[in-house]
Amino acid sequence: MKDAQTEGKILNEIAKLYLTKDKTEETIDILLKIRKLCQENKIEVDEELSLMRLGQAYEKKGEFNNAIQIMKEGKRKAKEAGNGPCMGTLLKHIGFCLGGVQNLSAAEDYLEASLLLARGLGKRKEELEILLHCGEIYAQSKDMERALNLLEKGLELAEKYHDNRYEGLFRVQMGDTYTHMQAKQNAAENYMKALDPLKKAKETLLVDEINLKLSQPFELAEDNEESFESRRVIEPIKKPSRGKGLVLVRSKTDEFIQHGNKNMISGYIGSIEEIFKTYQLDIKETTTRESLLGMLGTLRENNHHACATILKNKFIICNLSGEWDRYERDFRTPFLHIAQFVNTWVVRSHQAQKDLEKRGKTCFFIPYTVDTKTFVPFDKSDFKPVLSLPKNTYVIGNFMRDTQAGRGRKPKLVKGPDIFADIVTSLREAGKPVHVLLAGPRRHWLRKTLQERGGPFSYAGWPVPFEDMRINTLNRKKLNRLYNQLDLSIVSSRSEAGPHAILEAGAANCPQISTRVGIAEDILPEENLYNTVAEAVGIIERDMGSRNLSKTSNRIYKTVTANHTADAVAPLYKTLYKSVIK
Repeated sequence: MKDAQTEGKILNEIAKLYLTKDKTEETIDILLKIRKLCQENKIEVDEELSLMRLGQAYEKKGEFNNAIQIMKEGKRKAKEAGNGPCMGTLLKHIGFCLGGVQNLSAAEDYLEASLLLARGLGKRKEELEILLHCGEIYAQSKDMERALNLLEKGLELAEKYHDNRYEGLFRVQMGDTYTHMQAKQNAAENYMKALDPLKKAKETLLVDEINLKLSQPFELAEDNEESFESRRVIEPIKKPSRGKGLVLVRSKTDEFIQHGNKNMISGYIGSIEEIFKTYQLDIKETTTRESLLGMLGTLRENNHHACATILKNKFIICNLSGEWDRYERDFRTPFLHIAQFVNTWVVRSHQAQKDLEKRGKTCFFIPYTVDTKTFVPFDKSDFKPVLSLPKNTYVIGNFMRDTQAGRGRKPKLVKGPDIFADIVTSLREAGKPVHVLLAGPRRHWLRKTLQERGGPFSYAGWPVPFEDMRINTLNRKKLNRLYNQLDLSIVSSRSEAGPHAILEAGAANCPQISTRVGIAEDILPEENLYNTVAEAVGIIERDMGSRNLSKTSNRIYKTVTANHTADAVAPLYKTLYKSVIK
């Protein structure tokens, strides 16, 4: 009996350690073992702590309903044992999980109860964490006044405790809340004020995201007759013109900026600067795709004259980020009006090139790049996984955003999350031992759908209701290690310019299949492409027996590392710019 008691306590400490390391499956196995040990020996070993950790493990997996049920039992045990700190943690996490299943009213009740307890126990960090989450929940339930009130209180406390991280987080959440209220100036002010404390806290990903938000001022400027974006685009044109008047409109996902690749910067930027210097072009600014959208905004205001002023007598190179049909469908007349001014379209796939040439458009093929220093295959003998995934299963991964921005309820159908869910469901109904691994932000719809349909899955992220971009944006190196844990990466998109997931998986030498979108047919062999759910299921079932896709992944790896690097692509830009000059 005494030995069983000691064993139970040791196992509980091991479970605690595994939980902090995000080893959810090991945590669950140990805690279930503790419960069995207690039942067989008719003993109790910190039962409230075991239930709390078991619930947290299921929470991390995205299995919110299981987590809620277990933690409610833990709450009862904590009350019986008089364990106040454990009770507070349980109330908090039950509230988080209720928010995850959109039971917002109940989530509010639990979080308010946990807040009172945290204050009573003097737990500063927990108080800040709960206030931040309460603010998100109230914003989600459209009680904006209450949300802002709590966030302001949390901000005051963070400043009082000199907690830079939470000071920045409260500012960001207030910015998000004001954005949803259309109070754009207030949103911009809070985003700006968040930068300094987050830099001090070394929250580099958050800083990058805020800078991205602030780099799109047309979304934040006060409403007036002339949008900020329109002014930003028009202003350079007011300068006296010389030379050919080259305007470069590039994608907002510029690889050399995103990856910080020195070869790309020297090869790509260097070639641009050389051409400007040699040929004395008048406009040295290169703009993002949002400039094109800014021009569309000008057209929506029926200011065709302003648009013509911007584009007249300029040689326009425009990146087509997606299929032509999609732009034509989404923007209709404004897009078609702008398109007539574009001299050369930069396309990323041969599929897009054929489509534009059929329409009589001049285009130049330059493939997307991937950072092959970050995305690399690992030697499995000394590879340490990021997550502990169940053994003897076929691990399927999908790391693409599947949910529309905002409230996290609507699927982003262009990414085909319903197709992916149907593939998984068909495999499970056929009795195949598959395990799903999801990662990254805006995974709300797919997590909820997989949970409703049953079957295990793992999520590399935090189950955050509402907008989770700042929390679940993954470090590229971590993402690479996740690719290396997969048996198969699945792209299920209906429409894409890329997707970059094909290049990332390819550079990591991860087996993959894809719908026939974007660059898929340029990079993947025929046996890796599918048109229907049934075709995808057939490919996977065959691979589970033969592992033939591992052979094709070696071919894909060679294609990606040869043709989709900074060194391979930079000369193509140089050729493009020189051809324009000639």
